[in-house]
Amino acid sequence: MTEKSMDLAPAPKAVGGMGFRAGTGLMMESFEDVWRVARVLAASELVPKLYQGKPENAFVAIEMGAGLGLKPFQAVQNIAVINGKPGIYGDAGKAILLANGCTIEEDDGETIKANGVARCTITRPGHAPCSRTFSMENARTAKLIGKEGPWTTYPERQLAWRAFWFAARDVAADLLKGFSGFEEIRDVPPEREIGSGSAIPAAPLRGTSALQARLGVSSASPEVGQAAVAVGVDARIVEDAEPPAQHVPSPEAAEAPATLPSVPDPAHQPDLISGSGDENLIEDCLIAISEAKTADEVREMCEEAIPERLREHPRIVSAIAAAKSRMPAAKRKAS
Repeated sequence: MTEKSMDLAPAPKAVGGMGFRAGTGLMMESFEDVWRVARVLAASELVPKLYQGKPENAFVAIEMGAGLGLKPFQAVQNIAVINGKPGIYGDAGKAILLANGCTIEEDDGETIKANGVARCTITRPGHAPCSRTFSMENARTAKLIGKEGPWTTYPERQLAWRAFWFAARDVAADLLKGFSGFEEIRDVPPEREIGSGSAIPAAPLRGTSALQARLGVSSASPEVGQAAVAVGVDARIVEDAEPPAQHVPSPEAAEAPATLPSVPDPAHQPDLISGSGDENLIEDCLIAISEAKTADEVREMCEEAIPERLREHPRIVSAIAAAKSRMPAAKRKAS
């Protein structure tokens, strides 16, 4: 019996130490071998679109799969990327565990449906059995119930996958090399990107940063970039110097609340600053100083936030002195 001849493309010649063995598949021994296989897979239509025309993606997947014991074609078929995070399909996860001598016991769909909870027990040689569950209540808490997709069409199956991955990662994290299950990561919300239109709330500013924001200055500003001049002396006054024995607060200062500096009426103060807008800046400085928790915070404000032209204003001077008096004396620096 004669068979119809077929025109087949010649097989590529072996490169380096790469070869093929029946029952084993490709054998690669070098970077070039892996890259060549990646290019072949990327040129094929038998791989997911993530890898078609993208040999770099295929190369990375092959390397990942090698650590899991997956062959190149198995790797590109079973490693998926969700929101930039690679994960492996549940069937591949079970295959890896079974290949390493584990046994997997799971509830069937009817039992899960009746009890509202899925249970999976994995027994690994040399380890105690590991049982994990995932219930409808867990899914409801995670806001998975009613979610479009398999959680709507096959909720019991999804409970089973969650129970399996919990047990698998607990008893065989070394075999899974830290990979998560595809059935888990596909339910993780995508990460927000700056400029995507979804604003990420910024952490509230306090201390020097808050004062700089109020004053509209930065540490790069010439006014705040010079050495600090706090109350007319060295910037270390807040940390190094003890309160002067001869310092007696003015009557007005003695009547003021302890957390806020008290100074004579600004109308009776010398005109040390120019511009009517500076009064608002002074108020901002006073608020920030009164909110300071440590001597370091006050010193940092003097150095990086309070404009130099305001540092010797009587109200600023009194505020710094009041802040210093309510803080524990700091240890002097070693000479």
